[in-house]
Amino acid sequence: MFIIKKDIIMDPIRQLPNTIYRLPTLCVNILSNKTIDTTNVDFFDENNNSIVSPTNVVTLFHEGLASRMCIVMPLSIHNEYVRETHCNAVIITQTTIERFEPRGNINLKSQSIQVQSLYDTNNMDMFVRKLIHNWIMDDIAPKHRMVQLAHRVYNTKPQHNLYRRYYKPLPNGIISSDVLTYCNASMCQKLVFNYVRIRTHKDNIQKYRKHAHEQWLQYEKNLL
Repeated sequence: MFIIKKDIIMDPIRQLPNTIYRLPTLCVNILSNKTIDTTNVDFFDENNNSIVSPTNVVTLFHEGLASRMCIVMPLSIHNEYVRETHCNAVIITQTTIERFEPRGNINLKSQSIQVQSLYDTNNMDMFVRKLIHNWIMDDIAPKHRMVQLAHRVYNTKPQHNLYRRYYKPLPNGIISSDVLTYCNASMCQKLVFNYVRIRTHKDNIQKYRKHAHEQWLQYEKNLL
């Protein structure tokens, strides 16, 4: 089982506005060959400090679809080389699935050795895309009474076309050592949740993610 660390338990940094449908945090362990240990994946509810079953997460996902809100799933990554959990986020809109990596291209030589050793990027994207696709194609969760209730509360109808285009992280990010330009450079969870708040703002959600990404970089720079 994934060891829940203090840095992924809910604190003000990780709070999101109630206009976003937040899923439990996906916690993954990375093996020595940089692949994901698929036998050791947990979903963690930061509000209740408890593990959530995968079946319940699928139901929550379909509740989020019924609400027509932007869905956000924090992603906590841990391997044997990095002491703290590394933070990503998966953002799901009405048409897209986006994985956000605050470091951008983690394979660059300019990245720290710890960041370069985090995970295999292709393997991570394949894992996230397959996970969300399986949730979308699930034919049991949409019939759950809580999902049906969500449709009534939000006055929505079940969607017939649930396809969403998947976007890998943009290559430009904030390098952990660049504290002279970005005061949060060494704190990936601050970077991630600041980006999520900017990306999911009502003025940005329908725009290209590059627009929000540029806003985020400028916001982090202005904090100095």
